[in-house]
Amino acid sequence: MEFGHGFQIGRILFAVENSLYTSFQLIGDFFHALRAVLPGQHKGLDWLRGLRR
Repeated sequence: MEFGHGFQIGRILFAVENSLYTSFQLIGDFFHALRAVLPGQHKGLDWLRGLRR
């Protein structure tokens, strides 16, 4: 029973990590597009990109 419970938690964590990774990719693409549109306002975007590294 304990093994099954741990396996379930592992699957949930994997799914969450997967969706978070996808979300960060989408956010990164969004900010990349925003930066192309607003070349003068990229200081905040640079800061956000620094956070991702």
